[in-house]
Amino acid sequence: MTTPALSIVIPVHDEAATLDELLRRCVAAGEAIGRSFEVVVVDDASADATPAVLGGWGGEPRVVVRRLPRNVGQFGATREGLAMSRGETVVLLDGDLQDPPEVVPDLVRRLDASPAHVGVAFATKTRRADPAWFRAAAATYRLLVRVGARPPPAGAGSFCAMRRQVADEVAEAPARHANVAAVIAASGAEWTCVPYQKAARRDGSSRVGVWGLVAEGLGSLVVVGGLRRIFAILAMLAAGVALLPTPAGVRGSALALMVVSATVGFLAGPWRRLRRPHAPPRGPNPLADAGEHAGRKGPR
Repeated sequence: MTTPALSIVIPVHDEAATLDELLRRCVAAGEAIGRSFEVVVVDDASADATPAVLGGWGGEPRVVVRRLPRNVGQFGATREGLAMSRGETVVLLDGDLQDPPEVVPDLVRRLDASPAHVGVAFATKTRRADPAWFRAAAATYRLLVRVGARPPPAGAGSFCAMRRQVADEVAEAPARHANVAAVIAASGAEWTCVPYQKAARRDGSSRVGVWGLVAEGLGSLVVVGGLRRIFAILAMLAAGVALLPTPAGVRGSALALMVVSATVGFLAGPWRRLRRPHAPPRGPNPLADAGEHAGRKGPR
């Protein structure tokens, strides 16, 4: 079997209503790029008609399907899809049609035009009518991420094009729940950005849910090291209180908080990629010189 040059990876869960349209548009996007490609769909144990819809694509050899026996969450399904993919360029997008497949050629071409040390082209949202609570939560999350590492670019999520090495590193990230953009930022990869307008959800509400977003945020903070630093600050504050002339009960509580914070901070150590000998050396980035956002590379 010929190895495709491009992989389009899509984790899905209960997306039967829009899945046919999504796959038609992804195949059209792959054809527009003009190179060999595969569309890798990971069905995260859907309970609706998603398996039946995917079965109808059995005659399309460019569509590869993996059905997971149990639900592992969006990031788990994403890791599975990235590990299965074979292309030297890998595009990742959500399965709810909020990430327009028509942007895929723009992402691939931007990455192709970038220097070798730029490993990712993020699709960054330019406008989206999110509720106030979601915007507040997103701002708080970005602030907490900054405690541990540089945050991903504003508006970035899982919709991106990656070089093979970056895709492999995201697939190996030791987290059950995490935000893909945060994992990429923690990996040390450099990036460029393609603005796009995120579409409204076509079918129902988000499958992730509030608690899923909370788990994703906490997992991301562990990956980038923010959670460790937050608990380290708590431990130092508690130690300061314990050293002050305070009542015995307050001092005991402060010491207990210090021990708990130090222990949790130690267990929540950040993930760092193992840099590979064949990684391309850093060179000048014309995208950055032209005012394009590009991430820094190197240990933090």
